[in-house]
Amino acid sequence: MSQIEDNNSQTEKRVIDALDSSIDDLHPDIRRKLNQARTKALQTKPSNSFFSRPILKVAGVVSFITLIALVSVDINKNELSSSANNIVEIETDFNKFQLEEIELLEQLEFALWMTEENEIASL
Repeated sequence: MSQIEDNNSQTEKRVIDALDSSIDDLHPDIRRKLNQARTKALQTKPSNSFFSRPILKVAGVVSFITLIALVSVDINKNELSSSANNIVEIETDFNKFQLEEIELLEQLEFALWMTEENEIASL
């Protein structure tokens, strides 16, 4: 134990002893009234507590559940919109592929036509 902690505990002990001895020196009626006041103060509950009314407890729980539901809906909405974006991207890629395929077929058809024209011209 350090010296500061030792000094603090000795000071605390002296203060407690001084307070206890001052209580012993009080008149019994005063001691009784102090004890009654102490007991009354310990028994009373603060009535101004925000959650002391049951309706406020219920309102707090309902508000919390509503908040959780709203956050959940927002998360699901974001997931759905990202899924929709993915579907649009896939559809766009597929359309590009179809256009490229059609262009390739047209080019092959043109090459075949040119080959046939060259064969006819060489006869």
